[in-house]
Amino acid sequence: MSNSRSRKKSGRSNSRSPVEMAIIWGGILILVGLAFYEFRARSTYNSNYQAVMDAFQAAEESGESLTDEEVAKLVTGHSSHEKNNKIGPNKLLAERMDRYEFKGLIQNREIYVYYGSHGEDGIVDDVFYVGEQPAAEGDAPADDSAN
Repeated sequence: MSNSRSRKKSGRSNSRSPVEMAIIWGGILILVGLAFYEFRARSTYNSNYQAVMDAFQAAEESGESLTDEEVAKLVTGHSSHEKNNKIGPNKLLAERMDRYEFKGLIQNREIYVYYGSHGEDGIVDDVFYVGEQPAAEGDAPADDSAN
């Protein structure tokens, strides 16, 4: 009886063709690459936002000012950087606004830095984010579904 089972197993071929295996592994590699791209965009955004906020809060606590040059050194790995000197209706908030964009596959994340509302151009007044709420360092991203 064991001889007949071994003949059936050896007689059937369970292996896939090389083309089929290449397609499957190619698809898996593409999905892993896309997931890595999204992870990198999210983690870069979180670390940059946290660095700018930490520097901004430290400057406020010490009575000093955070400058645009310091912000430019802190923010790295962004997809695009846009300086806007003509912010129109937001003129009461600031003289200038910089937007740092971090492009992901699922969501684009943005950090806005406002300068010069007190007549001092180049001095950071406030920092905002658009997109998901940045996670504090070491924490998981905030889940708003519980509210």
